[in-house]
Amino acid sequence: MDYNYNDFKEDVKSRRVAEYSRVFSRLISELDGLIDSNMITNFYPKNLYNDIEEKEFIFLTENKVFLVKANLENQISIISFEKLINRIELISSKHQNEVVLTVNFKSGDVLILNSKADSNENWVYEYSGAIREFYRELIK
Repeated sequence: MDYNYNDFKEDVKSRRVAEYSRVFSRLISELDGLIDSNMITNFYPKNLYNDIEEKEFIFLTENKVFLVKANLENQISIISFEKLINRIELISSKHQNEVVLTVNFKSGDVLILNSKADSNENWVYEYSGAIREFYRELIK
C-alpha cells in the first residue's frame, strides 16, 4: 500500500471519506500544528476502510510513534511515545493477505496491526503490504 499522510489529506480535501470528512479535517488541522509532516517516515490508517467507528492513525518519525484516534463524535486523541522497541513480531499466514504485527515498546505501549481486522476484503492485500513496510521501518 503506497498510501501516505499526504494521500490521506488529499482524500479528506476531496471528500472521499465523506462520513468522516469534518472529523478528519479537524484531525489534520490538529496534527499539522503538532507534527512536522516532513518528519513522518511511515503512516498507517487503521480502520479507515471498515465499519469500526473509531479510526486510528499511526505515524512514525525517526524517534517517536504517534497514535491518533478519531470518532464520529469529533473526539480526537493523540498519544506519543518513544520509538524504543522491546520486542517485535511479524506473523504472516499461509494466505499472504493475513499479516499481524505486534510491537511491544519499552514504554509499555503495545501496537497491534492486523491486515484483516484493520481493513476490509477489498483492502486486505494493500494493508498486508503496509504492515510489512511498517515493520521494515521499525527495524531500521
